[in-house]
Amino acid sequence: VPYAVIAMEPKPFHENLSIGRNKNKKKKTLQEIEKRHGDHNVGGSNRTQIVTAYRENALRIAGLMESVGCITRKELVDAGCGPKTYYILKNNYYKWFQKNPDDSYQLTKRALEEMEPYRDLINTLIFEHITKDNRIICLRKSKIGEHQILSEITRKAIENLGYPDEYTKLLEKKFNVTREYIRASTSYTVEIKGQPAGFWSITENKKDRWENDILVQKGYWLDHFFVQPEYRNIGVGSRMFSHLKSIAAQNGVDRILSYIDPQVQGFFDYMGATLLETLKQPGISGQMMNLIEISNT
Repeated sequence: VPYAVIAMEPKPFHENLSIGRNKNKKKKTLQEIEKRHGDHNVGGSNRTQIVTAYRENALRIAGLMESVGCITRKELVDAGCGPKTYYILKNNYYKWFQKNPDDSYQLTKRALEEMEPYRDLINTLIFEHITKDNRIICLRKSKIGEHQILSEITRKAIENLGYPDEYTKLLEKKFNVTREYIRASTSYTVEIKGQPAGFWSITENKKDRWENDILVQKGYWLDHFFVQPEYRNIGVGSRMFSHLKSIAAQNGVDRILSYIDPQVQGFFDYMGATLLETLKQPGISGQMMNLIEISNT
């Protein structure tokens, strides 16, 4: 006669107990995803190294070393490589880094060989970090608490244009940065040696509106694009612009408009923006402004 052997007794499912057991695993998984710059692992592939957050960080460090040569741990951290930099260099899991007598680091031969399969990823990770004179910069999301610093950068950049005091004060008021503005916008700050050197910001205008007799069309607008005067002409602005287009593309934005000062039109022409129209600046007699379009298509 057929019979069954009971291997175990079924028990009721306890949802709270199940959630508790998997809480740490879920937390670690989310932390790993958060630390990655993107998803660089192709599903179904084998015989290839998985790009973890740790490996990605090591590749960023290695890419910067390759670009600028010997570099200290502090300089790497200032460049945005993160607090794990000290651990990665000390642990040296991949045997990529060699410490020099002056406490700087350089790449090993093994590093140069093993970096090759990740060349595209390395370029993505560090493209915004090197200026023309090999100064290391970092582009990061603007912090709400640095609104006064960003306003000061704006003020210095505007004053550097050499306008009359009346017009300068009008522009400073117009471009003043507040906590609320940073919360509502997409804003990124550029740092050099850990100090803010410039920033850009974009907001979305939900519908056409008029502002001081000027039409602000529906769409995305570049509100701020300022570099401290002492950091001009070394490639910071071009890195910011490339970064701006990259972030816009990642978010599906293919067209950005902006009203800019005619004095900086040459820079935006060089970066590929299109001049659409020249208008009178409202409120100040004799001052003009240009409407430009930045396209991602």
